[in-house]
Amino acid sequence: LQHKMTIHFERPIGASADLHELEYISALHQTCPKQVRKNGSITAADIRMLLTSRYGVVVDEDTIKTTVMSGLGGGDSEEEIVDLMEVVSLLLIPTILKCSRVETDKKSPLSGPLPEGVLPPEPDLMKRILKMILEDVTGDAIPKRLDKELIARIFEAFGEMDLSRDEELHEKMIEAANPSGCKNPVLDLEAFANGLVQDIQEYDLKNEIRSTTNFDDVLLTRNMSEIVDDQVVEPSRELTVEDVKEKNKRATPLSMERTAQAVDSTSGNYRNKYLLIMLVSTVIITYFAYWYHRTLFDTSEMCPEYVYDYYSPWTTNTGTIACEIFFSILSWLGTFFVFSLFGLFFVGLGSVGNGVSNTRVWAPLVGLFIVVLLVVPAYLGSENVRGKGLLDTASLLMGIVVMLLHGFNFIVVFLRPQTIEKYPRLKRILRSSRLADRQDMKRAGQVKTNRMVKNALEIRGSSDRGILGSHFACGLHNFAANIDPVEQFGGFRWTWRKLMDNSIVDTYGVWFSDRLLSGNICQYIVSIYVLLAGIQFSLYVLEEYSKDDAKSYVHDVTQFIFDPESNQEMVELFLANFTGLLANYLGNDVGNCSEADFPIDAVETFCNYSSGIYSCDQNATIDYLCSFSNGVTADQSQLDVSQQLALLAASGFNVSALEEAIELSLEEAGNASVDSLYPSSEYMIRIPLIIGTATAFLTSVYLAVTFLPSTTSTILRLRCGQIPTMANEEFNKYRCAPDQVSVILGSMFWGCFLSSILVGGFVGVLVFISLWQATVYFIARVIALFIGVLAVALIRLCMLTVCRITLYRGMYRERPAAANISLVALEWANFSLSVGFILVRMIKIIIAACMFIGRIDTPLLAPKVGKIGGLELDNYPTIFMKDLLQHEAHRHPYLDTLSVMYLYKLRYRDSFGSKAGSSWRLLFVYALMPWMHKYRIQVENDMGFLLQGIVETTRTRLSCVGFAISDGLVELDDEIPESSEGGDDGSKIFRKEASVTKSNCTHLEKENQELRNQVALLMKKQETLTETIRTLEGAIGSTPDCESKDTEEESGDEKEQRP
Repeated sequence: LQHKMTIHFERPIGASADLHELEYISALHQTCPKQVRKNGSITAADIRMLLTSRYGVVVDEDTIKTTVMSGLGGGDSEEEIVDLMEVVSLLLIPTILKCSRVETDKKSPLSGPLPEGVLPPEPDLMKRILKMILEDVTGDAIPKRLDKELIARIFEAFGEMDLSRDEELHEKMIEAANPSGCKNPVLDLEAFANGLVQDIQEYDLKNEIRSTTNFDDVLLTRNMSEIVDDQVVEPSRELTVEDVKEKNKRATPLSMERTAQAVDSTSGNYRNKYLLIMLVSTVIITYFAYWYHRTLFDTSEMCPEYVYDYYSPWTTNTGTIACEIFFSILSWLGTFFVFSLFGLFFVGLGSVGNGVSNTRVWAPLVGLFIVVLLVVPAYLGSENVRGKGLLDTASLLMGIVVMLLHGFNFIVVFLRPQTIEKYPRLKRILRSSRLADRQDMKRAGQVKTNRMVKNALEIRGSSDRGILGSHFACGLHNFAANIDPVEQFGGFRWTWRKLMDNSIVDTYGVWFSDRLLSGNICQYIVSIYVLLAGIQFSLYVLEEYSKDDAKSYVHDVTQFIFDPESNQEMVELFLANFTGLLANYLGNDVGNCSEADFPIDAVETFCNYSSGIYSCDQNATIDYLCSFSNGVTADQSQLDVSQQLALLAASGFNVSALEEAIELSLEEAGNASVDSLYPSSEYMIRIPLIIGTATAFLTSVYLAVTFLPSTTSTILRLRCGQIPTMANEEFNKYRCAPDQVSVILGSMFWGCFLSSILVGGFVGVLVFISLWQATVYFIARVIALFIGVLAVALIRLCMLTVCRITLYRGMYRERPAAANISLVALEWANFSLSVGFILVRMIKIIIAACMFIGRIDTPLLAPKVGKIGGLELDNYPTIFMKDLLQHEAHRHPYLDTLSVMYLYKLRYRDSFGSKAGSSWRLLFVYALMPWMHKYRIQVENDMGFLLQGIVETTRTRLSCVGFAISDGLVELDDEIPESSEGGDDGSKIFRKEASVTKSNCTHLEKENQELRNQVALLMKKQETLTETIRTLEGAIGSTPDCESKDTEEESGDEKEQRP
């Protein structure tokens, strides 16, 4: 599923993309532990988990089977499931209700204007569907008598053989379509509308334009703003108090459990999203401003009995390391639990009153008090910066915003909804607390449903049945042969434009979780912090650091980095050389130690030329000087340096002064080296600091501004099928370990910070070594090398351009010999240039890797490259995808609509949804979207009957339709004997399809009977035809366009040669 994810992409927008989105929501809806069901079916367990996780509804699976699945799923057995066709029929309930209002006769009880603001359906949708059904089953669009036989024929035409034999169901469907009880009802538009909507009148179309939750709509809570006390308003259009009482009489109470709505980041059951986003961001900033440094302590201070030797191996510091490991574990455990309790207290209690169902007036005041407790005392009690720092100021300002949002919640809960409706300005101010985003999502669901219907109608084309003679078969052909149009989606400008006009929510139905939005706000704060901190650091380095101080600091760092023992060894080496020279001097130039006056002469000689270093101590025992001379000159290995110095000291020499002189000389030499390495000009520091700070700031801004566009692009790719879900074998890994999403917030914060620092630091170091006098020579050589390679590369490019134009065409060579010779020459020429190319590639990859540390929304490593066995090296894109899918599973507009239908059924039981109404709506879907039949679970058991139904409802010989049989395609006409009785007559009828009238219906039925018999013989030759329907679309892809009309006269030979 981790495909290449770019922000900008071409998104298919046709019927095929709609089908992929239906598969996507089925994969989200399913809760099976191992792998999603490829048939897209929904079980009672899936429905129970959606209702529990989304709304906190407590219901057992048996209740769902006997209510929801029995009334809305078309069956009542324990093995019953809701297939994808039935899911579509549930999604179309609001659309069908709208059609019944605007398309039926004005005198009909169903007729009436749509509420203001409700999206209208496609014009004449119900009429067109009824026309398709009648023409496929009866041969024309003239309304026929509505009886069991007609309903059975309709079911047979669509392959529903089980339902075609259910006479009890047929009677109920007739009753639903004929509520007035006429003796001889006909299947006209009025009857069709009654059958479709008679059992779903409890659904209120005004739900779409209410700023209420789904729960408010179903349970009719006090948040329903149009519930009024008077009875002047027409009951069918507005809800009055009496309406609510009547509905509650028919309703069944729902068992609920608490879900901690105020902090429900998964399903978004909070009242004001912005309050939770700002609260989380405020807690993070406040923690780092005031408390973070208090939770850290130096582990070295906890082990005073151990002294760490910085320049010794591990074995020497075993005790110190063990002690620090122990206290490091305690430190991080303390940080973990302290931060956890900190967040629980301030985020948990600070969100009190922000639950979507909260009706307690005092609750928002509690949350407001907690926020005041969080930010105000810390700001006023800051001893160091007294609120002047960036983090301190940001904490206070963000806390004030959270307080205002709590105040908005208080006003909304305190005032009646009707009161707020009277004041438009107050209504706009309180928009975020009035659940306006819920209204946008409900509207998005209807926008998407209307678009799905429109795409289906565009696939169906004209109202003509075409050469296949069946709307059903024609729809299958057009869907298989259709290439979905694409639109340019995503991109930085596109996404931000849609965010500004709110169409990303009310049109596309993209719901951003508060977790992602909080992390994104923190990224913007990090960007500002990086910029200001970089500027402050640069000014500190350039203005407050004197050159002497800088040198001293560099010298201290150098002393720490280099081993002090190395300096001591250097001193000893100098002393050893000095003592050797001294011994040689005493033995060769002054005299022999055996002579009596040697010590006196030696001491006098050194005392005469002494400049204070070799001070003479007349009281010293100068006899040790002889031992020194003899021991060193005889064999220097007999005395080490310390022994030699001891003999010299005993003889009266000032050895300590000698050591200090050598150390001073070494220090002066080191300082001279530091002076030569220290940047000679200020611009060598200023320019890298400016460029590094700017790069770090731009990197953090880039990460922040591209996050939402990238998230939007990923969601839209998932929905249109560009990122596979239900058909992807690896999709199941996104449905396990859902708690991993808890690392996203911190990863976004620290990832943005570290990524910007690394990229800025890397670029700054590159600029610095390009200007530093110690490295400028090497950089100049590298630049010269690069320019040389670049010049050769440009010449090479010109040569390659000529070769490509003259020698190649696509993957083939026009002149093989010349191409081969040039290829050998280029291969060896490129060998010499590859070192430059690889160096450039290395730099680019390093910078990209540093930047992608903060891009948890996009994988850096290619699929299956970053996996070692079961270990995924970079699992953050996987975790990010889990978070998106979790929110989509709760907030996708289609699943939002489905959950409402489930709630209506559980609430009103027999008053909402019936098997008869669901069957009528199933036929509606069959006629509108015939390609959905492959997800109809029952169709696999009646494959042959479906084929016979297609033959029975067509008036052609289906000569252009091929069936996928065994290893290849076998045309149906190849299996029908040419001598078949009646075949010629049938061909004539087919040739004159446009002029068929009622007078030749008998002849048509005779030919159809023969065709059915031949199809039955053909099916017996096959081992199985289970997958025939699923391959029918591809098998008929080469047939003529179903919309073309066979109106031209053809010669007899041409008719005979027609395939």
